[in-house]
Amino acid sequence: MEGYVTVRKGLFSSGAPKPQLICQSTKELVKAGKISTQECNNGISFAMPLEPLAGQEIFETYHGHTLDIAYSVAINVTRGMLSKNLTKTIEFVVELKPLASRRDGSKPITFTIDSEPTEIITTPKQARDKKQPETTPAPTTPGGTVKVSGRIAGDILSISSPFNGELVVENSPVPITSIELQLMRIENCSNTSGTFDKEISEIQNVQMADGDIPRNMVIPLFFIFPRLFCSPSMSSKTFNLDFEVNLIVCLAQGKAPIIKSFPIKVVRA
Repeated sequence: MEGYVTVRKGLFSSGAPKPQLICQSTKELVKAGKISTQECNNGISFAMPLEPLAGQEIFETYHGHTLDIAYSVAINVTRGMLSKNLTKTIEFVVELKPLASRRDGSKPITFTIDSEPTEIITTPKQARDKKQPETTPAPTTPGGTVKVSGRIAGDILSISSPFNGELVVENSPVPITSIELQLMRIENCSNTSGTFDKEISEIQNVQMADGDIPRNMVIPLFFIFPRLFCSPSMSSKTFNLDFEVNLIVCLAQGKAPIIKSFPIKVVRA
């Protein structure tokens, strides 16, 4: 049985470090000789303690953009000289024991967005280089600013519970086309030069509302944290894993979307 922390190569200018072994153990299930018919029919039960190596720590299973934490068990059947050995490797998922105290100190987040619409300007060079377009202030739009207010349940969230909150669109001088929640992961991983490289990528984007929604109507915010691609926030000597949620208000008439970011801590509670 083995567990590794792996940083994918080719994503960092200074190179990715070698996979980090965090746990390893071996156990003999059947001594040399023939396996009995009863063992073949009923199977061979086994159990192994999941313990970290000296100086290491057990983390939850996680598959990210640059960072992987994976555990696997390999079964090897050694056969005679004229027969090929049998090998099977299976990944298993590790989840830490929930502790309600991990959410201690969580505070509800209240927010207000009050922003002038901006226009998206894409130059031929940006389109050719596939770069993000720039934005510029739009001419004053009759009807005031885009104003959205709401709340999020807390800044420390349990991965086993839904993300939830609500918002109200109080005013918008231009039609709204969509409101979305974007869950982002922030991976800080050490490289071969001893420094950290930061990679921000999207985990999921969930639409909360479609079309030009009525003003002053309460809209619930809700999504489930996806397993494997999301885990509790983690920190070690070689990597840090954090999360944030982007609230995206998409506008019509060529206006740039309005984005507000909320850093969150994810725990298993």
